[in-house]
Amino acid sequence: LKPSVAAAMGDYLGVPTQAPSQDEGDRPTTLVFFHTVWDSSLGQSVHVVGNHPGLGNWDPEGGLPLQTNDDIFPCWISQKPLVVFLHDQIEYKYVLKGSDGVFLEWESHDPNRYLVASGVQMTVEDDRG
Repeated sequence: LKPSVAAAMGDYLGVPTQAPSQDEGDRPTTLVFFHTVWDSSLGQSVHVVGNHPGLGNWDPEGGLPLQTNDDIFPCWISQKPLVVFLHDQIEYKYVLKGSDGVFLEWESHDPNRYLVASGVQMTVEDDRG
């Protein structure tokens, strides 16, 4: 998708989108959603942090927030997508933040996780199943 089409699709899906990692005109984009499992404590939150501006550029105080609820806990899912250029390789990890939003810890997964953006929309399932 072109960035403008991705934004329109995000509006159609009812999810806000963010700009791709760089301005490259009409390069196609991919909407990336994340799923993971983290057995956190009440009030804590899980975020995706990585080598993309929408993932905080590896700053654990930033990142893409994930959501959970009583029906799916300990699963966490992104409500809004990360918009990246098609075929971009993205490295990332999940982080845990306290109820005050302050970084607590990186996930213990080594090496870094990565994805290669493919298709119009994709879901990365790091949920052990």
